[in-house]
Amino acid sequence: CEWSFAREQNEVFIINSDEELERYIVSESGEKHPAVDFTKYTMLLAHGWSQNGLNTRCIRSLLQISDTEFTLNIDLFQDLSDEYEAWALALLMDKWDKLYIVNLNIESNVVYE
Repeated sequence: CEWSFAREQNEVFIINSDEELERYIVSESGEKHPAVDFTKYTMLLAHGWSQNGLNTRCIRSLLQISDTEFTLNIDLFQDLSDEYEAWALALLMDKWDKLYIVNLNIESNVVYE
C-alpha cells in the first residue's frame, strides 16, 4: 500500500472511517491497509511536497488554539539535493466528538552533511 494524493500541495485531512482513509491509499496488489479502529480513533493525515530531498520528517506538536481549532506543526529536514519529494505523516488520536478545523504549519530546515 502507498499514499496517493490528488494535489501537489500541503494539506491535512481529518479521517474518521475506513472509507475516508481508502480515498488516500492505493494498493496494486490488492493488499489491505493496516486496520484502524475508527470507533475509537480519529486520524490526522498530513501530506505535501518538498522542493529538496528529505532526511527526516516528523510531527512536532498538535496544539489546540480554540474550542474548534487546532494547529498541526510539522518539521521537515531537507538535504541539498534537487529531488522533488512527497511526504506524508499520520497521527491517531482519541475519537473526536465534533468537527474541528486543523491548520497545517510546516517548518523546513536544511541538513548539511
